[in-house]
Amino acid sequence: MLNKSLNLCTFPNCYISNVIDQLLIRSKLNNNQCYRPQYSTTPVQNVVNNSAELTTDKSPYPKYLSWTDPHELAHYLSQRIVALTKHFVVIDKPPNLSVWGHSLASREALSMINPKLCNASDLCINDCLPQFNTIITSLEREQQDTPNDNSSNSCRSIEIPKLYIIESLPAAYSGLILLGRNEKYTNDARKFYKTATLGGSPWELYQKLLIVCWGKPQQIQSKPTSFPIAAYALHDHLRVGYRPSPNEISKSLKLKGVILEKSVHHTILSEGSENSSLVKLETNSLYRGLPEVYLLYEGCTVVGETFQASRLVNTGISPIVLPPNKIRLNYSIPLKQRRILGQSNINFEDIPVHIHRSHLYLPIPFYMNASNLCTKSYVKKPSHLFKIKSESVSLKSCNISSKPSPLSLSCVKQEVNSDTIPTTKTTTSKNNNNRTINYYFLTCHSYELPDYFSNTLDRLGIEFDYANWLEQNIINNNNDKIINKIT
Repeated sequence: MLNKSLNLCTFPNCYISNVIDQLLIRSKLNNNQCYRPQYSTTPVQNVVNNSAELTTDKSPYPKYLSWTDPHELAHYLSQRIVALTKHFVVIDKPPNLSVWGHSLASREALSMINPKLCNASDLCINDCLPQFNTIITSLEREQQDTPNDNSSNSCRSIEIPKLYIIESLPAAYSGLILLGRNEKYTNDARKFYKTATLGGSPWELYQKLLIVCWGKPQQIQSKPTSFPIAAYALHDHLRVGYRPSPNEISKSLKLKGVILEKSVHHTILSEGSENSSLVKLETNSLYRGLPEVYLLYEGCTVVGETFQASRLVNTGISPIVLPPNKIRLNYSIPLKQRRILGQSNINFEDIPVHIHRSHLYLPIPFYMNASNLCTKSYVKKPSHLFKIKSESVSLKSCNISSKPSPLSLSCVKQEVNSDTIPTTKTTTSKNNNNRTINYYFLTCHSYELPDYFSNTLDRLGIEFDYANWLEQNIINNNNDKIINKIT
């Protein structure tokens, strides 16, 4: 008898220790009460002795933060947890924080672009995973020691030896990253994302990016298209992404992996008064700065990005994209744009790259028994995964109607011809030549945009209500069901 379940390990405020007193725990359901701790995207003050504090009197953007102590970095990340289960952890990564760390070659390349971006002693998220895991497990043990807690059994069922990085982000981006809490889920989740990046799967557009642009794309809403991208070597240590011309593209180069075909889809969410726009971009890859390269050929650049932006030339008639060998390493944001953003002094810290991953698909984990954990990238009928034994608590009763649960059940429907062999069994009518397959997976979303992100939208006159947009795309979406608790 299959016992397929997934428990959200959530903790009320009284269980959170003083060491991590502002820990982000989302989707809370405990004794028919929901808890909503305050969330702040502002970096922790005095986290690092040698790190710069926020410049609130002159510059609206935070200076770069760096860490040399893994315990302090782990403490900082613990305040940015969006979702926590016994299978995975989702973190809202700040900009300019590397996930895997930079190689020696990458450090040399970055030092040529901007010496502030990289230091040999700076830590990355991968460096503090043991300390971060200790914080999480100590919090769980604290809840397990509390009496009359029915959810503590779910946290005891699986040992947590270490954390694994599953889905990361480039250092310059902000947004959701996924960490696995056991090896089995990690391996299967990596297969889930690898399948998406190869293309052709219903969940290939597994991430949504919110991007603030100078200018606006040529189309208000594009169709999902295949976008070719390749790497150009500026020198031995620095390679940049670019779109190869049709004459460069060949089948042999695709087979060798020199030229990759990735799926991209964009929608303009709002336009500003300063020749700017907010764009939602869905893609199955971030290879070589694909979002920046794609938008470059749409005639716009990303706020805070200087590398690919140096290739775009406005002739007054139509923008022209220069070849990758014309990239200027010493290019800086134009003074006019800096003044619009309230940062006219070029000696200030650079403006962050305004690319935020707000949504991320997660494979659904379930297990047959405690000793045989298994996962699949899709399930046929996941309704039994979401049967709640206790009485369901609505979001409105918790006073958080504007902030839905960060985890929701998403469904992508795919129609296949009768001649096509589906990847999963479905029940269809014999008289119908076409059949529809429903693919289910979890969607995690950011609760809020970073503070600097919202500040830029205000300065550019871009009207955008993120909470209302979430409500329309999550709560009122017929293909998405809110998860209060999975049992």
